[in-house]
Amino acid sequence: MDHLIESTGVHYRSLGMPGFMENVLRQLDPIRNQGTYFGLLPGDRRTPLCATRDLAATAAGLLLDDTWTGQEDLPLPGHEDLSPDEMAAIMSEVLGRSITYRRIPAEAYRADLLGRGVSEPWARGLLDMAAAVDAGLYGTGPYASRSASPTTFRHWCQDVLRPALAA
Repeated sequence: MDHLIESTGVHYRSLGMPGFMENVLRQLDPIRNQGTYFGLLPGDRRTPLCATRDLAATAAGLLLDDTWTGQEDLPLPGHEDLSPDEMAAIMSEVLGRSITYRRIPAEAYRADLLGRGVSEPWARGLLDMAAAVDAGLYGTGPYASRSASPTTFRHWCQDVLRPALAA
């Protein structure tokens, strides 16, 4: 879609976001009741992730800047690249109890989604996205800047996850 919009010649900025820390909130019940969270990636696969509050602050700043012209892609890679196992270790430290990550097979995830009323095309899209992330869609490593994404996963767990689990 970005390329289509850019082809019009309009002044345009595109925010490139990886996964959101807030996606962990979908798994409050298994984190609370089983000490486990689940996903499709290998436990050691590092990927960038950002907090939506960092995304919102960046977007608001861009919308308020009426002096800028041109076209630009702005990656928001988050403060750091983390694997699901590293995220589980951070959650364990912040929450004061053991949290583990468990990779689930793609077909089991698909069946669960379909059982919850998700359409087949939507389920396939989520599986395709996970496969693309696993194949390196976001890339990792050095970025021109990570300053637009100052929230660390540890800080997010303290500010957002711990209160959500306590509620």
